[in-house]
Amino acid sequence: MSELKSLTGEKTLKVLEKMGINSIEKLIFHFPIRYEDETIVTKIADISLDCECQLEGIVETTKVLYGPKKQVISDIYDDTGLVRVRLFYFFPNQLKILTKGNRVRLFGKPKIYQNKYEFIHPRFKKVEPDTPISNYLTPVYSLKKGITQYQIRKLILKALKLFEIQDTIPKQIRDEKNYDEISRSVQHLHLSKFDKEEDLKQFLFRIQIDELIANRIMAENSKKLRKKINSPKINFEISQFEGFMKLLPFSLTNDQKKVIHEINQDYKKPNPMNRILQGDVGSGKTIVSLISMLPILNNGLNVAYMAPTEILAKQIFENANKTFKNTRFDLLFLSSSTKKKDRKEIINLLAGKGTYVIIGTHSLIQEEISFEKVGLIIIDEQHRFGVGQRYALRKKTESNFFSPHQLMMTATPIPRSLHMAIYGDLDFSTIKTLPENRLPKQTRIFNEKKRDELITKISDYCKDDNQVFWVCPKIEIDEDKASLTSAEWVDNYLKKNSKLKVGLLHGKLKFEDKALILSEFKEKKIDVLVSTSVIEVGIDCPNANMIVIEHAERWGLSQLHQLRGRVGRGTKKGICILLFKDGMSEVAKKRLDVFVNNDDGFVIAEEDLKIRGSGDIFGVDQSGEKFFRFFDISILDNEILREADEIAKEMVKSNKDNCRRHLERWFALPEGFSLV
Repeated sequence: MSELKSLTGEKTLKVLEKMGINSIEKLIFHFPIRYEDETIVTKIADISLDCECQLEGIVETTKVLYGPKKQVISDIYDDTGLVRVRLFYFFPNQLKILTKGNRVRLFGKPKIYQNKYEFIHPRFKKVEPDTPISNYLTPVYSLKKGITQYQIRKLILKALKLFEIQDTIPKQIRDEKNYDEISRSVQHLHLSKFDKEEDLKQFLFRIQIDELIANRIMAENSKKLRKKINSPKINFEISQFEGFMKLLPFSLTNDQKKVIHEINQDYKKPNPMNRILQGDVGSGKTIVSLISMLPILNNGLNVAYMAPTEILAKQIFENANKTFKNTRFDLLFLSSSTKKKDRKEIINLLAGKGTYVIIGTHSLIQEEISFEKVGLIIIDEQHRFGVGQRYALRKKTESNFFSPHQLMMTATPIPRSLHMAIYGDLDFSTIKTLPENRLPKQTRIFNEKKRDELITKISDYCKDDNQVFWVCPKIEIDEDKASLTSAEWVDNYLKKNSKLKVGLLHGKLKFEDKALILSEFKEKKIDVLVSTSVIEVGIDCPNANMIVIEHAERWGLSQLHQLRGRVGRGTKKGICILLFKDGMSEVAKKRLDVFVNNDDGFVIAEEDLKIRGSGDIFGVDQSGEKFFRFFDISILDNEILREADEIAKEMVKSNKDNCRRHLERWFALPEGFSLV
């Protein structure tokens, strides 16, 4: 951080640190997420709904309303019409700018309210009649609280003048591939100096290919390192599995059997397993992971199982207890809510000579925790953990003699084209077949205006011993996003307008309170469980066969699919109700159409990729995780991947020091990292 001190003060440095920016180079490589077009002033009469635009007009009136929600309302006009500006939070200087008679220039996205165009919290400033407009697009950056777009732009411009960006891809390769200089691309992307979209794509590609090459270097290095590590010796007979599987109250699918076989083959190899198990929601990944523990435990070795949430970890622990009843090894549970006395006892057991399965959250990687003889680590919903957390668990469980086998699981379907790019150092298993007697889900779309009609239908539905999830995008009503329906609002509305028994669940509750609500729901004391996306993973209630999702047009396809997977897990058909607001974009309509007509997570993932195309300027989100910070997965094909592989191998061979500098530009390398 020392080199950044020359650019800004301590307060801003702390914000930058939270953003992962700890050097001038990291600041320069913090690229815009999008651009705003402030090169054109649009007349009010030419406004397009839900399209960002820049207006210039005169303030006609401004008033402050002091009701339950303090707000500012200002009417602004030009020679073609009038618009309204609404602020739910504001500063005195903003009121001063909105003084009657002032000429202002504003930028934002209009909505229709009471038959009038309205801008909620637009960006605005006072201007003179002949104030020039910008010649370039305005870059917009992702930020944390405590820093503004103006401040980050100013800092980056300073950094660009101070820091000389070194190209880490050798000149010979750049010339051969006709790559731009990295410094030129960086400059143009920050300064928005491109005349057309083709130029933008050219500059973007240079940044994107750099990141993909870094990814390939890491993948190849990981493979080489694995070959140097010994795996624990596992002696087992296939009959051990077969006998156990006969005791299960259900039959395994062919896909489940195939994955178990793949894991067994990994156990026979001299190097540790490094496998990712991908399975659609409800495909039965958990039972596969539990069965995969048996050879490990039968050889006197231990298992560490890490889940992203306490709810999910507890559910897995309960399932494991049922599956492994009357066994000779210990089942342990550890989370942040584990009592101090119990925690101490568990820590002692972990360091002892017994055989155990420890199931827990990120608490497993805390400093005071140590393990003995761990032969297998399992990471559930692995995309919810950072690279550092996964690495920390592996390092904790390594011994002087071997490194444990590793099985990671995800319910986020990944298109095959992405597998090699994202998980190139891992072996890949897939479960596509759902358990027998699993009925297809029914998905319907409802306009939120028909909310009362829907509540009536749900009331009748619950009379037949059914239960319902009702999911909202946020917990509380907040003034800056008042248009989004909150869980608290739905909870109150249902209690006032129906005779349904309603419970409220969200992430801010203590674990004990969450557990109590879930217990009451499973015991059928609650008809409708109103919640946030906290139920996305780890909530299994076979009697809950309907889910209502508020603002379905705002959710990503992957998240919608995860949520729909919470219902229809028993013998009854699952029903998913998508509530939407008027004014959906064409992309949102297309997305919901794909979702309504498909129940296969793999098909949805492929279609999602097609719809989003390049998506945001940098990167594509998948269920909350960016596989890449900048690389656009929509442009990924075998040719690009092959090219990145070739360059990565050449860079490692020719200059490891330079190669390491390339990696440091893109990753926070773990302590002790080395290139093989």
